[in-house]
Amino acid sequence: VAAQLDPNKGLAVHESLLLKILATRDPGQPPRWIFTTNYDLAIEHAAESLGVHLVSGFVGVHKRRFEPTALDLGYYLRAARGEARFGAPYACLAKLHGSITWFEDGHDVVEHSEAFALKEMKERSPVLIPPTRAKYMDSVGFVQGELFRRLAEFVQQPNSVLLVNGYALSDRHLDRLMFTGLLNPTFHLVLCCYDTRVAEQKDG
Repeated sequence: VAAQLDPNKGLAVHESLLLKILATRDPGQPPRWIFTTNYDLAIEHAAESLGVHLVSGFVGVHKRRFEPTALDLGYYLRAARGEARFGAPYACLAKLHGSITWFEDGHDVVEHSEAFALKEMKERSPVLIPPTRAKYMDSVGFVQGELFRRLAEFVQQPNSVLLVNGYALSDRHLDRLMFTGLLNPTFHLVLCCYDTRVAEQKDG
């Protein structure tokens, strides 16, 4: 679960984190998942600059429409043999609270280019879950409901590890899913808490 990182460093931090996440994947292992609550396109831009493919659930070229089954697809190297075929650099991206490039189109949620989205936002709002206490009710929608389901499945997988960075543990609907994973004896939850000190308990 990634939230906004230091904007003064541009995409360098995002690129570094993305490379480290992908470097830990051995050929033949399932792809890495990135769950983010951010609306921005930092992860997409970082991946694009590195030549990393992202599977986000949107399919199509001219009209990219959300299809849940697309999250079960992946990339492989046809020219390679054996496990090396599955070493293609890609990751699955779940934007839990929506994106500035997502818009409703009839009964579909479609993803536009960044330039088109910036123009479109002058006329209508993108598909986002606003930062309010009503988030949980909004998240039961088709797209966000599917992405939250993927997170719930992830934390129940054997030997899964969730690295949480830049998230303040302030969304109860999201916290509930993460901490439910602790019921899985092989699940590991790693929290990066910057500038946080743990008070020492004194005897007596």
